[in-house]
Amino acid sequence: MKTLDLEKFNPTKAELTILAKKYKNLKIKNIGDKEGYLQVNTARKELSHIRVNIKKAGKALRSEALTFQKAVIAKENELIDIIEPLEIELKEKQKAIDDEKERIKRKESLPERKEKLQEIDVKLKDDDLLLMDDNCFYEYLNGKKQEFLEEKERKIEEAREKIEADKIKIKEAQDKIKLEKQRNIEMEKAKKEAADKAKLEMELKIKKEKEDAEKAKQDDIIREQKEKEKLEKQKKYQTFLKSNNYNEETKNDFIIQREENKITLFKKIDEIKI
Repeated sequence: MKTLDLEKFNPTKAELTILAKKYKNLKIKNIGDKEGYLQVNTARKELSHIRVNIKKAGKALRSEALTFQKAVIAKENELIDIIEPLEIELKEKQKAIDDEKERIKRKESLPERKEKLQEIDVKLKDDDLLLMDDNCFYEYLNGKKQEFLEEKERKIEEAREKIEADKIKIKEAQDKIKLEKQRNIEMEKAKKEAADKAKLEMELKIKKEKEDAEKAKQDDIIREQKEKEKLEKQKKYQTFLKSNNYNEETKNDFIIQREENKITLFKKIDEIKI
């Protein structure tokens, strides 16, 4: 197998350290210091050349390292492919036994699990329950419990809203009955007032008719009385005239004077035109 050697870098670290110390104190005194400028330029070019060579050496070594890495990975996979399938097979056999042991163990907690689920109205087949380990079961249980509580809260809220709605309906019905009752009372009152008014009007009408009839009767009596008195007065008057010999032939011989209810009869003695 090919090995990687970092000592292939040339120059070495020690050599570069010595070179860096050698050129560290180089200075250019001023613009007219040509010798100092030349020394600095020469040193810079040498350091640049060494740096480029180090880069090239590093690139070459990285290429060798990449090739080596690929070879290592290929070898690794070749060796793993020999044993990994068997490892997986053995792991599956072991897991089957462990799962069966766990399944048997879970059967003991099956009644308890079913009881916990029954408390939140959840039914699950035994086989599905046995597939869950404790963590999985309690995660499932907590999720369902949360759903149960939320549903319970929703139903409580729904029932509360229904109660409130029923209260409103009952109140509306009561108000309607009360209003209808009030209307009936007012209608009965209006009917009674109308009936009382009609009765009063009828009584007043009957009374007026009676009074009118009584007045008419009295008027008739008075009129008859007056007629009778008139006839009696006329009769008395005629008798008075007749007793004084007053008639069609002698009427020119008399003078009649009326003062209220008093009648005086004068007889003319004579008359003359002068």
